[in-house]
Amino acid sequence: MPGFSKCRRYCSSIIGLISKIEPFLSDYLHVGYTFEKNTLSYSHVPVRSRFEVLSLNEHVSVPCGTFDDCLHTRYQNYVADTNEINQITNGTTDIWYAPNVGVVKVTFQPLKGDPNHYELKEYHVTPSSGGLVKTYLPLSVGNWWSYEYFDVNGKPQSLNRFMKIKAKYYSN
Repeated sequence: MPGFSKCRRYCSSIIGLISKIEPFLSDYLHVGYTFEKNTLSYSHVPVRSRFEVLSLNEHVSVPCGTFDDCLHTRYQNYVADTNEINQITNGTTDIWYAPNVGVVKVTFQPLKGDPNHYELKEYHVTPSSGGLVKTYLPLSVGNWWSYEYFDVNGKPQSLNRFMKIKAKYYSN
């Protein structure tokens, strides 16, 4: 899976978050599209996840610019147990994708603990053609994205809380 995180305790890989959403990788998305499924749990109690497309035309401003026609998705996890890891890794994640850029903003409100908020700081993307997936998630070799972490008050945090994702080719 492409992507890595420099701040394992405070953020998780954006690509890791969206790769759990298998039907997301579809060119048939539309506003109102939803699905539910069981996903990874850190206990014997299944985690029920719900994915929804909220908009295909949002206007989003982040440190590296302003983007129009953004895809806005919401991914909600419901867990019935009190397992500590389940409580801090599950909740509501909103993700905004800009056309021919990729993920520009992520907010995560865990069931327990402080929210996470990341915004695109820098990027280098060679746009792809061929449907919604390649438009909103252009994972071509050489593309990269750098994200900045913000606290609950919207203030940028220290430099050790950032995430850089780079698409690479790996051979066996």
